[in-house]
Amino acid sequence: MSPTLADVSELIIDPKHNTPKFTKDGFPCIRTPNIGRGFFILENVKRVSEETYRAWIDRAEPRENDLVLAREAPVGNVAVIPRNLTLCIGQRTVLVRPIPEKVNPRYLCYLLLGDEMQAAMHSYSGGATVAHLNMSDIRKLPLPELPKMEVQQEIASILSAYDDLIENNTRRIRILEE
Repeated sequence: MSPTLADVSELIIDPKHNTPKFTKDGFPCIRTPNIGRGFFILENVKRVSEETYRAWIDRAEPRENDLVLAREAPVGNVAVIPRNLTLCIGQRTVLVRPIPEKVNPRYLCYLLLGDEMQAAMHSYSGGATVAHLNMSDIRKLPLPELPKMEVQQEIASILSAYDDLIENNTRRIRILEE
């Protein structure tokens, strides 16, 4: 039987359902516009104070290798929290903490970004004006059979290397354009 996202996750939570008070400095608050397809968009990210950060992580503190999934606008974008990035998750996002013995976090990110999983998420999404995913649908999201951990790590490593090359080339292009 195929696993669900809940089967391979230690926790799947959403933040408070309101907008935090933003400040000029502080911790980045990841909202749906800050989640790309496999990466965070930190340019012009909104920030929160330490006090707000503490209040917003009362259910779980985001940590390295957790995933942040956009529940709407657009549905299905997801990224892995890298080392040395302390962040707060904002409204309309979901924090997913993979069970490392069951699934490689990077592999899970790439899996969720794949066409099959994107189609599944979009089929679950509803809403009169803006498509959104309900927490219960996210938890029961069916995953394909997962390969052995060594294969997951190999796939994640290869795809990460390509992502790094793309990011490096994008930076070079920006520098050359300037």
